[in-house]
Amino acid sequence: MKLRMISVLAMFAALSNTSFAANAPSAPPAQAAVPAQPTSLSNGELDAILAPIALYPDALLSKILIASTFPDQVIDAANWQKANPGLKGDALDRAVSGKNWDQNVKALLQIPGVLDMMGGQQEWMFKLGGAFANQQADVMNAVQRLRHQAQAHGSLVSTQQQRVTEQGDTIIIEPAQPSVVYVPYYNPTIVYGVWLYPAYRPYYWATPYGYGYPVGPVAGGIIWGAAIGISVAVWSNAFNWHTHTVWYGGGWHSGGSWNHGYYNHWHGNNWHDGHYNGRHNNGNVGHRNGNAAGTRPAHVNHRQSTGHKGASGRSAGTNHTPNRSRAHANGGRASGSHVRHR
Repeated sequence: MKLRMISVLAMFAALSNTSFAANAPSAPPAQAAVPAQPTSLSNGELDAILAPIALYPDALLSKILIASTFPDQVIDAANWQKANPGLKGDALDRAVSGKNWDQNVKALLQIPGVLDMMGGQQEWMFKLGGAFANQQADVMNAVQRLRHQAQAHGSLVSTQQQRVTEQGDTIIIEPAQPSVVYVPYYNPTIVYGVWLYPAYRPYYWATPYGYGYPVGPVAGGIIWGAAIGISVAVWSNAFNWHTHTVWYGGGWHSGGSWNHGYYNHWHGNNWHDGHYNGRHNNGNVGHRNGNAAGTRPAHVNHRQSTGHKGASGRSAGTNHTPNRSRAHANGGRASGSHVRHR
């Protein structure tokens, strides 16, 4: 009898423990890893990425750099523009006023060739955005390094299309006429002279985006697209080269602070196994033509399909254009402009 009671008590205790374990709170879920930012790039890698745009007018360059840190928005905006090719000027501004895109992405809608370029060259844009969000000062130094190299080679001079000035060691590029802007197209392996980083060949697309460029191969130097009429308004972004800051949202910002981690969050969600996944990738981003990104040979048209609403490819009649601003090395605010198509 005593032995039977001991057995019953033991069974009850076992059942009680099992019930408690089943009802015990589970361990808290593991915290998600902080999105990893891209690996810092060397001077050679930065120069290779910036080579196609370092000779752009300052205000246009600043908007491209900032917009590239919102890569998903750029692709969405490029696709939207392809679906609405007839909208320009104030009608375009009204149509996108409700879009949740960064102000610089919206501004570039007035320059369809530029968004076409960024949406069509996604691997390049992803790297550009990561660099500017995380290495803003290094990127700005690379722009000046390339400009000095082009100037020393005789490629960067004032023309009917642009005004090139120097303030100390800083080279500033502005439109020659306040109300008209042209966007340059050039072969980086020519305009910069002997390329200093053989391991990192400059990015280069074999034909320009936009319209108005001379037909045929570029033998040397810089060619220009169609003239774009602009008026003072939106185009106020510029650089303070001495302090490595950029104008954004009414103030000067350094170190990618204006981005508030947007790019790194996007990068953490889309960078997997050495390449970008998801709707912005065609499966080959980062490794094409048998070369790792940043080491590809020049003279190759590195277009790619985006796999996202037809963002890749060229739209006929789009404009790879302008900038209109005055980027002062002394920190004076850039004068703005709003693009008008003539």
